[in-house]
Amino acid sequence: MNPFSTAYTQAEIAAYGALPARTVGDVELRWLDGRADRDTEDYLNWPMIARRMPRYPALFVRGAVWMSLVPSEVQSCYVPIRAAHGVVGTAGLGLGYVPLRMAAKRTVKRVHVFEVEEDVIRWFRGAFAGRPELDKIAIEHGDVRALLVNRRFDVVWMDPYDTFIHPRVEEDARQVRARNSIGAYLFWYLERVVLDALQMGEVVPALTAHERAFLRRWRHTRHELFADRLPTFWTPRVPPDRQRAIFDAIGRPWRAGPPFDPGTLSRTQLDLLARVLENCHVTDDRGDACA
Repeated sequence: MNPFSTAYTQAEIAAYGALPARTVGDVELRWLDGRADRDTEDYLNWPMIARRMPRYPALFVRGAVWMSLVPSEVQSCYVPIRAAHGVVGTAGLGLGYVPLRMAAKRTVKRVHVFEVEEDVIRWFRGAFAGRPELDKIAIEHGDVRALLVNRRFDVVWMDPYDTFIHPRVEEDARQVRARNSIGAYLFWYLERVVLDALQMGEVVPALTAHERAFLRRWRHTRHELFADRLPTFWTPRVPPDRQRAIFDAIGRPWRAGPPFDPGTLSRTQLDLLARVLENCHVTDDRGDACA
């Protein structure tokens, strides 16, 4: 299913479950019909007019939005969920959406979650008591930066961030990779860094199969309210020096490209993206294909 469709968001919300509104300590689950206090545009486009929203769950901690299953949030979790296999480490828990979807995969043996808010853990365990996915999920209470030491994971998904491209992204990546044995290191908003690097041509990173599938979907999808494809709405957000620093910190190979003209998106840059994504024939263990 196309992650850039309303149908996909609705399907993921259904898979998450129709939980009743519930409060545990400082944590409250609400179901919303309009916007929360976060933007609802697509994950890879900025700025963008939001589509009509399906009813979605939002978790509040001390009155502020902690996580909500708006389209941009669901899309941002698409690649890490599909990349998950073996033993996975993730921070933090949020709504529990990502650990649940990872644990539901037959290729995932265990999901270790690091969460700093004790009430979020209590809420999650009570809300999902009896769900079979919990048999694979282990939760540790505390600061992930202190706890994630001398561990071995096939995949780490790092998302303790409350802003896009948080200032600690590079430091966290270097520290976690140096202190642990990790197969693949991913973090929230990485796909946007990859896309900006490809579109701008300043840095051309190596793509994983799941990134390639995700970005090809994006390239060929039309906006649900307009006739244009989603790349029409793209504008650069991550500057080239930050792109290079991030790819170095997470240990991803890249090569320099021609300087980017911020006033235009040249035909050459569009052609580059098309060439990178054109040979995409990927099917993951859930049966999703990018073609």
